[in-house]
Amino acid sequence: MPLIERAKQFMPFAALKGFDEALAAAARAHAAMKPPPSPPRQPQ
Repeated sequence: MPLIERAKQFMPFAALKGFDEALAAAARAHAAMKPPPSPPRQPQ
């Protein structure tokens, strides 16, 4: 087997196509979210 063919066996591959893009989109959406308002304080 030629060396180049043998090397292809160990090349990285994307097991889940589109996963990196979906993860980046979710991170952008999360970063754009505003935190929820804090509940009003109860007088003591």
